[in-house]
Amino acid sequence: MPGALAAAALHASPTAHAAVPTTFVSAAVLDQTLLHGAYPPAPSDQAVYTDNTKQYGSRTASSSGEIIFSSSDNRVLLSSITLLLAVLLGISISGAFHSLNRSRLALREANEKLLFASRHDPLTGLIGRAHFNDRFEQMLAEIREGSRPRASLMLIDLDYFKKVNDVCGHRAGDEILIQAAERFRDVLGPNCEIGRVGGDEFAVLVPHLQKATAARDLAQRLVGRIKDPFLLAGETIRIGASVGIAVLGKDGDTSSAVTTNADLALYEAKRLGRGTSVIYRPAMRSAVEERASLEKGLMQALQNGELKLHFQPIVEADGGDIVCREALMRWDHPERGMLYPDLFIPLAEDKHIIQQLGAWLLRTACVEAAAWEGDIRLALNISTIQLDDANFLKFVVEALASSSLPADRLILELDESIFSKMDAQLVNTLQSLRVLGVHLALDHFGRGHSSLSYLEMIDFSIIKIDRGFVQSAAAGSAGAVAIVSAIISLARTLGFDITAEGVEGAEQAESMKGFGCTHLQGYHFGRPEKLTAPKVAQTLHSSRAG
Repeated sequence: MPGALAAAALHASPTAHAAVPTTFVSAAVLDQTLLHGAYPPAPSDQAVYTDNTKQYGSRTASSSGEIIFSSSDNRVLLSSITLLLAVLLGISISGAFHSLNRSRLALREANEKLLFASRHDPLTGLIGRAHFNDRFEQMLAEIREGSRPRASLMLIDLDYFKKVNDVCGHRAGDEILIQAAERFRDVLGPNCEIGRVGGDEFAVLVPHLQKATAARDLAQRLVGRIKDPFLLAGETIRIGASVGIAVLGKDGDTSSAVTTNADLALYEAKRLGRGTSVIYRPAMRSAVEERASLEKGLMQALQNGELKLHFQPIVEADGGDIVCREALMRWDHPERGMLYPDLFIPLAEDKHIIQQLGAWLLRTACVEAAAWEGDIRLALNISTIQLDDANFLKFVVEALASSSLPADRLILELDESIFSKMDAQLVNTLQSLRVLGVHLALDHFGRGHSSLSYLEMIDFSIIKIDRGFVQSAAAGSAGAVAIVSAIISLARTLGFDITAEGVEGAEQAESMKGFGCTHLQGYHFGRPEKLTAPKVAQTLHSSRAG
């Protein structure tokens, strides 16, 4: 039937059938035809024809028996079909627009994610180096144009972070970085732009603080927050932060100049012992030039034989006999003369050549001490960085073996600040040294870093009271007297010897003897000096005669 209907539509002619009564297809029939492809179910086509004939009169039929519609029928049918096609087209176009809008939204979201990823560090979510530099340049341009007031730049290094990676692994290091980034956000707030510009290096633009002192206050709060313990898989991990500060527009008009000056301030913060913040000063530039000169010379000092050993005596409080000599390194600089270790040892630590210098000191001092008469002990200062070296214990064993110096004649002096960096590996190294027979002395005791639990765990032999407390207590300071008395009482309880450092006169010596110190050291008994064979014999004779 649909085929017949189409044929009728195609063959209809107004001229040929003008006299035929007009016939039309009802809307219901048309709907059913288009939706189902045929007329609705009926008794038969003949019954429909008969019924229509009764109502509307006769129709013209083709020779094949098909019904031929009039021109009016054709127009109604074509109009209905056109309308339906328009509706369907509208629905399709509407769906296409909705689909297009969804595609555009998805594309926009994808672009935003891609843009965020390109601008931010994937680990911490902080601004990445490239985008931070763009923001830095933009801010400087606005300051130069006068559309923005001055702002501050902070450069931040995480202290002792390398040790976390070395001891706990890089996954633990990544987790510490994520937690540190959260602390940055908490302390610095939404107004600061925080970027991760290196492995453990960060930079912060502080647009709302134009004065360096205000930026330093903020930096100190950050330093304090980073010092708080990090909790990782049930373990407590401690790191620190050092911060250098420079002001955009005041300490430079270009990103290179401002960054260099903030970096100089950061170096000064590390030189001062880390865990602090420093504001850039122009005088720092000349200090860096001097540092660069020393750095270049220090690399050659060992090969050129410029490093020397001087020894300072330590005497018994009762009798004044020399019982120990502390080996102190000196650098006989070809242009600047004799340089003291506080000038070049920090440089050696920063440049990671302290291990070579320390190994030389250990070997050379053990050889000299083995030639001394009697059982005078040798004391050496040891850097925490040296103790971090997995080969340190091996260096000690080799130095003792090659020099034939008995292990119980060697004293290794450790600064009290070592307790802030103590971990299982360091404890194991120190305990191994004690098993070997080497004595351990806790140097500069009383500065506030000590943990009493470590005193017992590591089995120190000697406590050395810091010179500041010694001199203040000898002068009668009530606070210093109380501290020195407490230290001596603690040392006696633990069975430690007690050495008072920095004794520079007879009155101080008598005062420290009265407090109960077992040994004394300072200029009153001798300055550090190079020992020759005659000098050693003379010193021994003087100490015994005295």
